[in-house]
Amino acid sequence: MRKLLRPLSWLYGSGVKLRNHLYDTGTFKRFEFDLPVITVGNLNTGGTGKTPHCLFLLSRLSEFCQPGFVSRGYKRKTQGFVMADAHSTAWDIGDEPMLVKHHYPDVPVAVGEERIMAIPGLMMEAEGTDCVILDDAFQHRKVIPSLSILLTDYSDLYTRDELLPSGNLREPVTSAERANIIIVTKCPRTINLAERQAITAELRPKNEQIVLFSWLDFDPAYHLLEPSRKLDWSSIENVLLCCGIARRQSLLQYFDQQTVKLEVKAYSDHFYFLEKDLKQIDRTFDQLAKPGVIMTTEKDAMRFLLFRKFIEEQSWPIFALPIRVAMSIEDENKLFERIRKIL
Repeated sequence: MRKLLRPLSWLYGSGVKLRNHLYDTGTFKRFEFDLPVITVGNLNTGGTGKTPHCLFLLSRLSEFCQPGFVSRGYKRKTQGFVMADAHSTAWDIGDEPMLVKHHYPDVPVAVGEERIMAIPGLMMEAEGTDCVILDDAFQHRKVIPSLSILLTDYSDLYTRDELLPSGNLREPVTSAERANIIIVTKCPRTINLAERQAITAELRPKNEQIVLFSWLDFDPAYHLLEPSRKLDWSSIENVLLCCGIARRQSLLQYFDQQTVKLEVKAYSDHFYFLEKDLKQIDRTFDQLAKPGVIMTTEKDAMRFLLFRKFIEEQSWPIFALPIRVAMSIEDENKLFERIRKIL
């Protein structure tokens, strides 16, 4: 069916190329800021692990500078510029910025549809910010980045995909030339040198571009309402996994390693639960053999927390699973050597 849509992909691609040409030639105005801006994005429509990589960057940057985080705040219920605070929820700023604020309360987090307004807004609200991580902004050409990081999924490299709507690419493969760093995400931990070299050759980086490789690790799951309470897998036989993320392969592989019976309730990416959805989850969990738990990702957890009262009333044993990015020491050093140069 998607092959039949290729004529539309050609039209879409022509429009994207024209837009990029107008930005490249200065017909469309672009803006540069006085502090370094690091963009993190992808060519695909989603699922490359942008949020875990932003968290990874913030964790390291916080060791030697004061970073800020700016996002559009996808699917939030507010509009315009919003600065996150201790009372913010996923409805106010979106689930991904909320996850950033959850992990790093001291990092200034701002959302806004117009990133060229949100960045100076954050600079005014949080004086002393040394740099800004700009989330999902590879296509946001109005901002001139100091460093552009492009992510591509190991199991779905952008070189093997096609433009929308016959594929999942937002831009032609040639747009990858704008990136300073390309990170192949969700790799097997055991990826060897020969495979790294083969993938790098397929991506065909320019001389000044570097290609790095990362994988996902999972930290101990914790109770959503009592974070100090960690999950003891030895006492669990059944799991109801409720998640709304773009790609679940790595998550499902993790549960394959646990000696549990898994049932999955899958939702669309950034899905905002309604009370009827929670009641359906409750009925499904009641039918699950005990002992069992409800599991979700940390990103989904930010939306589940909107129903704290319901969860308390039902006494749900609901646990959030933190997802963490890891790299080889060599790749991590290469990445932060580049970042330190622009700082």
